Amino acid sequence: MIEKLIIDRFEGGFAVCEKDDLSFIDIPVERLPRGAAEGSFLFLDADGSISLDEAGTRLQRKRIQDKFNSLFK
Repeated sequence: MIEKLIIDRFEGGFAVCEKDDLSFIDIPVERLPRGAAEGSFLFLDADGSISLDEAGTRLQRKRIQDKFNSLFK
């Protein structure tokens, strides 16, 4: 089973990630894929591997930017 996560913030050497059920898990930054940043979407596989959901991240950032832009029209 694959879980979807979003990086909420970084604390010390950990990425604090929110799960779909709104709980949080801490992942050591050295386990994160290249390019992961606050707001990035991740996939956590059952075997513990982590990959970046580039399409999901891009889509969410576009939604946020569109909302921001609509505030100043």
